[in-house]
Amino acid sequence: MKILLLNAHYWPDTASTGQHLTGLAEELVRQGHEVRVICGSRKYDEPGVLFAPEENRNGVHIRRIWNTAMGKGAKWRRAVDFATWLISAEVALRREPKPDVVVTLTTPPLLSVMGARYARKVGARLVPWMMDLNPDEAVAAGWLREGSPMESFLRNQLEKSLRQSSAIIALDRFMAERIAAKGVEREKIHVLAPWAHENEVKPDPAGSKEFRAKHGLENSFVVMYSGNHSPCHPLDTMIDAARKLRATSEGDRRWEIGDRGGTNDGANIKFLFVGGGTGWGEIKKIKERENLTNVVCLPYQPLSKVGASLGAANLHIVAMGDPFVGLVHPCKGYNLLSLGLPFVVVGPPESHLGDILKDLGPDAGCGNIRHGEGAELARLIKERASRPKADPARLKKVGENYRESVLAPRLAKIIVQAGGG
Repeated sequence: MKILLLNAHYWPDTASTGQHLTGLAEELVRQGHEVRVICGSRKYDEPGVLFAPEENRNGVHIRRIWNTAMGKGAKWRRAVDFATWLISAEVALRREPKPDVVVTLTTPPLLSVMGARYARKVGARLVPWMMDLNPDEAVAAGWLREGSPMESFLRNQLEKSLRQSSAIIALDRFMAERIAAKGVEREKIHVLAPWAHENEVKPDPAGSKEFRAKHGLENSFVVMYSGNHSPCHPLDTMIDAARKLRATSEGDRRWEIGDRGGTNDGANIKFLFVGGGTGWGEIKKIKERENLTNVVCLPYQPLSKVGASLGAANLHIVAMGDPFVGLVHPCKGYNLLSLGLPFVVVGPPESHLGDILKDLGPDAGCGNIRHGEGAELARLIKERASRPKADPARLKKVGENYRESVLAPRLAKIIVQAGGG
């Protein structure tokens, strides 16, 4: 079967959608299918870095197209970057051999609309893999007004593409409910979470120790948020906890990686923000403006180093904005489960993250804090720092449900069946 994959990101890009698409493409090749990818040529977090325009890797033919690099500083800049990518993709599609199935992700937003038009033209089946749900997400973020002419147009276009689809991949039950509410046949919607990068993100104790030493974290209890900093993942509560736990003395007992006992007043707790996106720069500004010496900001880490960087933290934060449940999906939690690392969810209990916490149970060392409860988050962090409570084995056991070796073959099967295979 000939399968065409469309998304702005693909290997060797660091963006999560690119990493997941790479796993799917290579799984489809292993199953004997002919796979081609149209993606962007620019690196997600360093748009000045350009990848080769065309190459074959692990049996996948990759075609990378050009787009502008206006950046994320303003919505109009992002819109220009998305528009030029879509125009380049339209040109590239004219040179593509006819596929049996077209799989679209969601970067740029509403990519399924272009995919649907192309699939109709060549007589192919369409399978949208919904990494997020727009224009609903744009409305929740305040970028679009619900009921406006633009929002109505985009919503109608999305709904048409979903109705045309042979199958739709939703990332959780909340997203599936939102899609079904748009009048899409429930039988078309398959709920399948994205997976941990088990082959690339592995425990690396030596690398974690080196990471801590490199960034001055050897004697600290480290609370980390790693990933995209965006309105979908509000970090105000984490910043508020950092303010409340700002170091007040330098004479307190410090922690080594293997020594986490004792009590403290917050002097040896560090908050580490790793990643990028529109909110990362704002975190840096707050740190500098308020002289938050217990806050450290680092850019995205290479995928090969993510296991080391994640393992360097004692506790992780996974954030989900209340209005975004069912619109975006917290993929970062799966690598934490795979590595057996405890985390606190900052967001609504009624979400996919809440479902995972229920599966983990009360003794796994995780927790749930609502947005705006900075004092409660600070209290919980101090408690974990003084009396560590985590069950790595329980975390890893639940994480087995989200392994690439389990989920990628299931996703590939859905796509092949949708194509008539």
